[in-house]
Amino acid sequence: MRTTSPPIRLLLPLAAALALLYGMAAPAAAAVRPLNHEGLLLDEQGLPMTGSLRLTFRLWTLQAGGQKVWEEVHDVELLDGYYQVLLGSINPLDLLAFQQNASLWLGIVVGVGGSELSPRHPLGAVGYALVAEDARGDIHPRSVFIGQSKVIDEQGRWVGNASGLTGPAGPAGASCYDGLGDRNGDGSVTVADCLGGIGP
Repeated sequence: MRTTSPPIRLLLPLAAALALLYGMAAPAAAAVRPLNHEGLLLDEQGLPMTGSLRLTFRLWTLQAGGQKVWEEVHDVELLDGYYQVLLGSINPLDLLAFQQNASLWLGIVVGVGGSELSPRHPLGAVGYALVAEDARGDIHPRSVFIGQSKVIDEQGRWVGNASGLTGPAGPAGASCYDGLGDRNGDGSVTVADCLGGIGP
């Protein structure tokens, strides 16, 4: 069995969903959906390996060395050297690991007690997922967070701190925002009244 770098082909069709999560602010310990991963393992003669095999998958912050941020073990059945697993289906992937690291690297250990294959493989995005960090057009969140603080709740109400905003007549604060969206109110405060005066 090769211990350096057998040809391993990484296919990550769910990377688009993962890339969407890079740009989203969310509470701590949010989970990422499992990622589909397929690979091909060849022996020292370059022939496809067969039979049952244990594979350990790890995510690292660097291509060499670095910090391990996730690990999962799968028992796979090789078919002409190919295998397929769902990374995160046993030990869920943590969204914060992706938010806090510009890149992550996938390391794979073949067998029990084996050495990690080299080199590690970078996780990447696919096509249109590259624009996911910049929301364009309509968005449909259930709520909105800035950092760890919720600013818009599930009913679309502003719940953040508005004390730092100024309106046409001085500090906007809650008085301005209380009138927004109140369709049964007297209409004395409108969206334009609040937003028109907000600024330094």
